[in-house]
Amino acid sequence: MVSFLGLSFPNNQKAGDGLDLVMHWTCALNDNGGLRDALEALMQSVRADAAVLSRWLQKGSQTRYITRCDAQSGKLGSTPPVSYAEAVLHGCMMSAKPGSVWTWSDVTDCNAFEPHQPALRNVPNDLIEVVVCPLELTSGYMDCLELHFRHKPAQHNLDLLVNLLGAFANCWKRRKPGLITKKVAQNQRPTRARSRQEHQMPLLGIENPAKLSRSEFRVCTLLREGMTVNVIAENLSIGPATVRSHLSSVFSKTGASNQVELIHRLNHRPEPADHLAKEISAADAQPWERPHPFRTPHKSTVNFD
Repeated sequence: MVSFLGLSFPNNQKAGDGLDLVMHWTCALNDNGGLRDALEALMQSVRADAAVLSRWLQKGSQTRYITRCDAQSGKLGSTPPVSYAEAVLHGCMMSAKPGSVWTWSDVTDCNAFEPHQPALRNVPNDLIEVVVCPLELTSGYMDCLELHFRHKPAQHNLDLLVNLLGAFANCWKRRKPGLITKKVAQNQRPTRARSRQEHQMPLLGIENPAKLSRSEFRVCTLLREGMTVNVIAENLSIGPATVRSHLSSVFSKTGASNQVELIHRLNHRPEPADHLAKEISAADAQPWERPHPFRTPHKSTVNFD
C-alpha cells in the first residue's frame, strides 16, 4: 500500500496514475487546461463509458451541464450523456456530503427502492453502474461528477474512484472564481430569438455562429464532406477519440443531439433574408463584379474565439 497526500493506493503504478489525475483536475479547475480533457482522462483510467459534470439547481429541479463526454461520441446516432444524479442520490440531493461516493447499484439493492418513481425510471437498461460524487453544496445548487458504466466496473477501479473523488471535491472548492458559472452559461442552448438568428447563418460561415474552435471547425468541414470519424482522424493526424471529443463539444455548442442532426445542420442552407435577395440577384447577373454572399472567399477570416 502506497500513501501520499492523504491518498492510499495499492501500488506505485496506481499511485502515479492517481496523482496525475489529481494534478490534471487541479490544473483544469484553475483554467490551465480543459475540464473535458481532465474528465476524459479520469473516464479512461477507470474504464468508464461516459462522464458528466453538472450543476443541479434546487429551484425547479433543473440540471445544467458543465461538460460531458462519452466513449461513443461521434458515432452515428450517439447522443450526449445525461445526468442521473437525482436517481442515484434518491432524495439526498441537498444533503449528500461533498466527496462522498454514491452508486446506482446501492440504490437498486436498497429495500426502499421504488422503481415507479420518475427519476428512477429514467436510468436506461444498458447502464450497469452509475457512480455519483457531490462536489459542492450551496443553498441553491449542487455540483456533481458522475461516471457511467455499460459493463460491471472492476473493483480496483471503484477503489481508485473512492480514493480520488474526495481529493477532487477538495480541489473543486479551490477552483478559479467564476470558471464553472461561465461554462454553465456557455453550454446553455440558445434562446428562441438567438436560435432563429443563428439559423440564418451557415454553421461553417465566416460569422462562425456556434463559436467553434479551429479544431472543431476543421472536423465539421470534413464531416460535411462525408468523411467518417476514422477518416477525419487520419486526415488531421489525430486519434479517433480526439475527433469524437471535438464532436461532443460541437454537439453542445450547436444544440445537435447526434451526428445525423449535426450533418443536417452543416448541409442546411438558410433562406436568404429579404435584404440579401437583391444582392444575390445582382451577383448572379454580374458574378465577376460582385461575390456571392454565401460563398466564402478563398482568403477569409473565420471568427474564432
